[in-house]
Amino acid sequence: MIYRFSGGTDGSHPRSGVVRDSQGNLYGTTGAGGQFSEGVVYKVTPGGQETVLHSFNNADGSDPDTTLVLDPQGNLYGTTRYGGITISFGTVFKVTTGGAFTSLYKFSSALDGQNPTGALIRDSQGNLYGTTESGGSKGGGMVYKLSPSGTESILYNFTGGVDGGMPEGGLVRDGAGNLYGTTISGGNTNCAPSCGVVYKVTPAGQEQVLYSFDTFTGAAPNSGLTPDGKGGAYGTTTHGGANFAGTVYQVGP
Repeated sequence: MIYRFSGGTDGSHPRSGVVRDSQGNLYGTTGAGGQFSEGVVYKVTPGGQETVLHSFNNADGSDPDTTLVLDPQGNLYGTTRYGGITISFGTVFKVTTGGAFTSLYKFSSALDGQNPTGALIRDSQGNLYGTTESGGSKGGGMVYKLSPSGTESILYNFTGGVDGGMPEGGLVRDGAGNLYGTTISGGNTNCAPSCGVVYKVTPAGQEQVLYSFDTFTGAAPNSGLTPDGKGGAYGTTTHGGANFAGTVYQVGP
């Protein structure tokens, strides 16, 4: 064990993974705890000393529950599921390893997205890509791009139908800029309420369903994809399979 949270100002209930810098320090988030009980961004040294880099206060976000992204300059990027403004649709934030905090974007209506989920990814130009579980123009969640200055571009709005809905897992990106992910609903209609899909979204915002799950192969894939190095990927579903207890799957190119 490296560090045990007390449940107080140091944070409580870490639900995401950690990222590691070149000195071996670990950075992560807790969904609760902190000075305002809305969660924290923390650093833990190899020797087990914790430092709270930021305590969320709801106005700047609440419930950060995804793994952070660390850039070469020592900046950390993440999302909060709630908070930001009165209607509490979530935020995208940046915090340095020294603790300087910047709110990059606050989701302000159902149309621009609601409740961001899944870890962010970052391209070489500093753009961030992510998903929201709900919201968007069609109510099924969306894939978005955020510029380094905090300008949002909506790449795709899910309908919740055959194209998928509720994208909870993170994204992966290929060399051509195409984005790949999963949705926990939509797709085939022979699941209760539906099975989910593996999808691709091009830089121009065109979506393609690569695979629609069924009861036997799985249902509700709420984790991200892991590329297999050959153009395909691995993932998991929380339901479905022979005993409806979930599956591990591989999807080809």
